Amino acid sequence: MTMKQIAIEAAAVFLLLLMLPFSSASPLTPDIGVGFDQVIINSQDWEDMYHGLLFAALTQTPVDLIATPQSALAVTAALDKKAPRVLVLEPRRQRQYIGVQRLLHDQGLIPISLPGTGSIGVQFAQGLPLEQLIITDSRYPYNAIAVAPYAIQQRAFVLFADDVPLEELVSLVSEHNLSVTIYGIVDAAVTDALAPYDPLVIDEGGKFENNIHVVELFYERSAGDQVVLTNGEFLEAGLIDSDVPVLFIGRTNVPQQVEEYLATSGISTAVLVGNYLGDVASRLKKRLKDEYGKDLFVVAKVGRTPRLVTQQFATPVALEYVPLPIIVPEMEIDSMNYNRLTNQLEVTYDNPSLIPVFFLGSFALQSGDERLSVGDEEPRLIAAGQRKTVLYDAAIAPEGLRADAVVLFGDYPRALENSLRQTFEVIPVIEIPDYAELEVRGMVYDRVDDAFYISLHNPGDVPTYANVELIDVVVDGLPVTLGTQRTSLLAPGATKEVYVRAELSKLDLLENEEVLVRAFYGQREQVLFKSVEEVFPLRTRLIKGAYLVGGVVVVALVLLIFLLFGGKRTYVCDRCGVRVRTKRRPRRHHCGGRFRRK
Repeated sequence: MTMKQIAIEAAAVFLLLLMLPFSSASPLTPDIGVGFDQVIINSQDWEDMYHGLLFAALTQTPVDLIATPQSALAVTAALDKKAPRVLVLEPRRQRQYIGVQRLLHDQGLIPISLPGTGSIGVQFAQGLPLEQLIITDSRYPYNAIAVAPYAIQQRAFVLFADDVPLEELVSLVSEHNLSVTIYGIVDAAVTDALAPYDPLVIDEGGKFENNIHVVELFYERSAGDQVVLTNGEFLEAGLIDSDVPVLFIGRTNVPQQVEEYLATSGISTAVLVGNYLGDVASRLKKRLKDEYGKDLFVVAKVGRTPRLVTQQFATPVALEYVPLPIIVPEMEIDSMNYNRLTNQLEVTYDNPSLIPVFFLGSFALQSGDERLSVGDEEPRLIAAGQRKTVLYDAAIAPEGLRADAVVLFGDYPRALENSLRQTFEVIPVIEIPDYAELEVRGMVYDRVDDAFYISLHNPGDVPTYANVELIDVVVDGLPVTLGTQRTSLLAPGATKEVYVRAELSKLDLLENEEVLVRAFYGQREQVLFKSVEEVFPLRTRLIKGAYLVGGVVVVALVLLIFLLFGGKRTYVCDRCGVRVRTKRRPRRHHCGGRFRRK
């Protein structure tokens, strides 16, 4: 090989090495916040999308979200060819469109791939010049939406505590000397691990209270009179890269605390994101005017300006919504009857959703010219997949009785963001007595089963159906209402133990000095309208009687075997067959044979 050929090959290798950092397989450099002209998010994972949008907002880099496989061609075609370095955020197994890299290459762009992983947020946080870290939990995706504008304002990055190992999280805070904000519910272990860094904890007791607090913090640091209205059930790029805070309204109802905040604050303009929320926003605007004399200007955002405008009047691009993994509570009214014997309206509610639901019922009754309103004064709880019948005193003529029902409901007592409206033109009249009786005799928390056991007794003469609720039990530092998953039947004179699952930490056990037990019961399984309450001091047990008996039996057997055999084993000489019992294997018999264990 001549010197000229060697020089040509060396030059080719050198050029190849120069190209490697720009290839699709190249690793991301630590200086992640520098050198990208555009960002494309090509992932089906909402956390990848969120972190990519937040990164783009913090670095002020144009970003496009491939929300569906169909949008890939449109997104790549609209990229600026004069800005060649494109960061492509895509996991290996959950890409929206597999051929994005090829599309970019064909347009003369340089794709730099960053595979989406559980630690991608940490990679971004390590590479950006940050002042603060905001910690929340991915099990509550709406919290990430609520805190995003505040994070951008504070030069902070948002991480999900349940996705990052605690050691890595603490190391990141310590090494980069970051201040810490904990937003919403996180595991107690996370709070404990970050306690030495004196974090700001935003936990006002619920989704809407936390949201209002962070909006107030936002406007403490900048002047403004505008919010973005949405409900936290979907991700849209404009919700993250926003210079105004996000304020939640409900899917079909605006919680009272949100209404009161808007009425008393300096907010005068609201941009609505989410077309299906239009009716809710209209009712909010009307109520603010009628009840508080407050004018709120509401404009709906239905599209955005294209990235590249090639004509004088560009057609807006429709917004792309990415649903978040949120379980939406549901509620139905299964039946409604009027009991002539008790002068009560019997309403049976059905919760077909996968989570417990709190609800507040209101009924406008009419019989001829006679009118009466009845309903709940405090939210009630109905377990997932269960039914509950509530009786309302209603002294009204039952003939020709009709009702207009409005039921507010949600997954938290102060977050009744959904509404059910239904009219019953004819309410059936029944005459059914109820002679059920019930006593709550005791309660204990079993630390082996992680469950409360409640002793119920039926002192009456008829079978009694019952279920139990534990009111404001502190779990992970927060008061929650827990309940049995099924209805129990107690024969006359019978005593039965029912359980309520709850995993309590040592701190939770200390905080729950007393527990309020509320039992609902009745003679009909679907009509548990009677109730009894008892307050018990929290007693715990490590083992139940059955465990104790089993343990005693096992220990006795072990001791018996030890006494009988003393830990010795039997060995047999492989030559003469003599047997020896000893703790250690003998080396050789005098006959010259070796001992083998029998």
